[in-house]
Formats: sequence, C-alpha cells, structure tokens
Amino acid sequence: MREFNFEYSDRRLTIKLLLYSYAIFLVVLAFLIYQHLMMAALISFFFLVLAPLLIILFFKKQIKANGTACINENSVELKLRNINETIQFGDIKSYMVQVYQGFMIRLRLNNGRKVRIDANENFCNPQQFSLFCDSLEQSLDKLQVAREKSFFEKKGTYYFLVVMTVLIVVGVIVAFIFGKRQPSSFFISAFAIVTLWASYYTTKLRNKKRANSNDISS
Repeated sequence: MREFNFEYSDRRLTIKLLLYSYAIFLVVLAFLIYQHLMMAALISFFFLVLAPLLIILFFKKQIKANGTACINENSVELKLRNINETIQFGDIKSYMVQVYQGFMIRLRLNNGRKVRIDANENFCNPQQFSLFCDSLEQSLDKLQVAREKSFFEKKGTYYFLVVMTVLIVVGVIVAFIFGKRQPSSFFISAFAIVTLWASYYTTKLRNKKRANSNDISS
C-alpha cells in the first residue's frame, strides 16, 4: 500500500464562488443600466471581468484543501473534502492526467460517473499530488486501463500553438513598423501562449519518462 498526503484545489467550491460572483455583478450591472448610470455600469463591468482574480485573492485559503489517497493492489482509496470512497481499478473505464498550472487527474468509471481531482498551483502546492498521479498512473498502466489524451497530447494542439505564436509575432512586427503601442490584452494573450507552450513540453517530457519507466518495469 502506498499512501499520499497532498494539497489540492476544491474545484466544486471554486465554480460555486465564480457563479455567485458573476450572478451578483450581473444583477448590479443590469440595475445600473436600468437606472441609466452608464459610468457606474462600466465600472461594474470592469469588476465583472476581474471576478476570477478577486476569487483567487479573497478565497484562496478556502479553496485549498488537504487530501489523502492510498493506492492498493486493486484499488485506490480517496479521502477528500467531498469524496470518501474506495474505487476498484476494475471499475475504471479510462483515465486522464493533464499538466497545466498544476496537475489534474480524471477517472471515468464504468457506470459513467467521473471522479476529477485538481491541484491548481494558483491555490495550492501540487508537488505531492503529482507524485500521487504518477503512482496511480503506473498502477493503471500495468492493468492496461485505457488512457485518454489530454489537451496537450492531441496532435491539433501543436498546430494551434504554432498558429497563435505566429499571430503574436506578426502583431509585434506590425506594431514595431507602424510605431503602435500594444494593448494590455496583447500581453495577456502572449503570456497565456507561453504558459501553454510550457505545459505542452512538460507533458512531452513527462510522457517520455513514463514510457521509459514502463519499458523498465516490463
């Protein structure tokens, strides 16, 4: 038996907080527009866009949770904030591991239910959770459980990133030639592409190590 103690992010709580925040801001925005207070409405719309950032700032400690997982020969036992169950490996139809701003693992069960655990680095330290993902992945691979490709493992992702990178580079060249300043949204998009490339190559490196590990164990 292998036991893991890790931090993870409560995805269900995060979604609830985001929905509540958007609902409140939309109600305020609609009221201000109805009252013809356009300047105040614009300010409220600005806060609506910043809602995810506000969630991170004010509820970061509440979103972070501690969990325990025990991997046995034929099952995995999960003790989380909203999950306390033992899942038999024979009941797992397929699984997926994704590396992006932390780690995410999703188990698709034979009855159609999905069990998903996220460790987003914006809310918690995903290091120990990544070790759990590696160990569980090895156990499932030995039993030849189907592995679903993550976003960064699909062929189309590489071409998507190449196209987006080319567009950003062209935008920089055009702005330099005509002496225009880039809007803040441009830098946000560029940063997002950089993080996507980082996750893409991290996934490739991780899969290479995983393949080598499977070759050695076999």
